[in-house]
Amino acid sequence: WMTADQLNVTTISTGGGSFAVSVLNANAKPLAGVKCYVFSADDTYLGMYGATDGNGEIFFDLADGDFKFRVDYLGTQFWSDEASVSEVLSTEMAIAHETVEVTVTTGAGAVENVKVYLFSANGTYLGHYKETDTAGIVSFDLPVDSNYQFRTDILGSRYWSAEVKVSGGMTNFVQIETGGGLLQMTMQKDEDSPMPGLKVFLFHAADNTYLGRNATTDALGQVVFSVPEDIYKLRVDYLGYQFWSEEVPVAEDTVVDMPIIHQQVEITAQGSFQGMSAPIEGIKVYLFSPTDKYLGQYQITGSDGQAAFSLPDQNYRVRVDYLGHQFWSEDFRSRDATVTINLGLIEIHVRRSGVNAVGAGVYLFGEGGSYLGWNETTNPSGNAEFMLPDHAFKFRISENGEQHWTPLIQIHAGEESVVEVDLDP
Repeated sequence: WMTADQLNVTTISTGGGSFAVSVLNANAKPLAGVKCYVFSADDTYLGMYGATDGNGEIFFDLADGDFKFRVDYLGTQFWSDEASVSEVLSTEMAIAHETVEVTVTTGAGAVENVKVYLFSANGTYLGHYKETDTAGIVSFDLPVDSNYQFRTDILGSRYWSAEVKVSGGMTNFVQIETGGGLLQMTMQKDEDSPMPGLKVFLFHAADNTYLGRNATTDALGQVVFSVPEDIYKLRVDYLGYQFWSEEVPVAEDTVVDMPIIHQQVEITAQGSFQGMSAPIEGIKVYLFSPTDKYLGQYQITGSDGQAAFSLPDQNYRVRVDYLGHQFWSEDFRSRDATVTINLGLIEIHVRRSGVNAVGAGVYLFGEGGSYLGWNETTNPSGNAEFMLPDHAFKFRISENGEQHWTPLIQIHAGEESVVEVDLDP
């Protein structure tokens, strides 16, 4: 009965209540995060859906009536039986699962630590992946009678399995065979001269993409990569330069050589005074790139002032360290080079009480005060001679247990000079 001019309250009861849908696998393990949709008995979608919680459950407020529920899980739709809400307030959907074991191999055997991705039969990624173990195997627990395929990404390329329909009551085995094999490269100067200790980098030949794999050559100058079938290039970084292999197709175990031809280069270190040159023995000669990057090699000059390097046909320069100072060559390529150090002659004349001091020790020091490993003894004329580069030096005179220092003295190339030292206090 309705009364005019006032609020009339009435109650309509639809029956039903909070209806629970449980989604489980065949072992009664809850399936969390699975979307569930509500339909009428005649398959009309009712606009209600949600995702299962950690217990594999979802709740819907439903009126009395007949309903069905659809679960979308790993690319497949699963339907419940019809449920009459006036009679029950819950239903359970058990989705049978079975193990699918995927093995990834190349021609060289199993591939470990690579990701295997799960896809539907139509190529939709289903958000699941696992990483292969030491046997190259991953296992997925997947719904029975559903179709899937698998993809692994190795060294910049993608490899697919065949489509598989999951069978119940047995482990399903899937193989992803990527082909290829072992790629072995030998670095050598020539047939009898392997090059150990060099880093070799693996690239994809099509676009020169670095594939994140490198190895160091062993005592035989060899490195080995296990790779799927593809075309590769190898790069060696050596003495400031990059050396590339040709493109290497790998469909099976493949062996390639990469020679880097070397030539003997003689470096001569010499001093020059008033047009006369003489070799400098026992000093270090360091190898550099043309951009002054030290390349980790040095040699020591012999009695002829020479040091030999075995080098590829590229541009280099050397630095000679002599008496606390550095001297550079010009750039050279596949030819001998000379470092000439222009010298001046200095004579240290030592006297005491106006008489020549014979047998006094004269020691050479750099301008920073470091001893430079060179000393002479004064001759009967009280003299000690030094042929020195065009820089500043000082001397310490030791005589009868006493030490005396000269001031800092600038040497001038091509010139002769005399420094008088009086040992009287």
